[in-house]
Amino acid sequence: MQRLHEDDLAGHVLRQGGWEHLDLPAIAVEEQVFQLGPEKSHHRRVGDVLHPEREGSGAFEALKRELGGMMFSAQYQQRPVPLEGNLVRRAWFRHFTPSSLPPPTYSTKIVQSWDVAMQTGDTNDYSVCTTWRADADRGPKG
Repeated sequence: MQRLHEDDLAGHVLRQGGWEHLDLPAIAVEEQVFQLGPEKSHHRRVGDVLHPEREGSGAFEALKRELGGMMFSAQYQQRPVPLEGNLVRRAWFRHFTPSSLPPPTYSTKIVQSWDVAMQTGDTNDYSVCTTWRADADRGPKG
């Protein structure tokens, strides 16, 4: 099945368990060995194109540029990327205890974001505040 979202039908069924998942991305992202019979197998290496006679790696590079990484990942690699994972990467965040925070620098920024409840009551949402510290010179590298 062509994957379009991590919560599509295939994603839902796979989370339920009890299925054997045949995952054939257009460009191999890991070493795979497929048993084709009692004495025959097919080995895919990282970077191997699924059907190079039909579409070579150049065609996929052009598609990736045209569609964008997120759509290409879902449509051709069978790996729908959650929207939040494509915009903000978990690796960019580090956790500190207040006593272990590095000292602030000239570029340090403190930001607070508030989502206030519109009404009070047992069935209403809570008010929430997050406080973020950003250090430009300590951000992600590369």
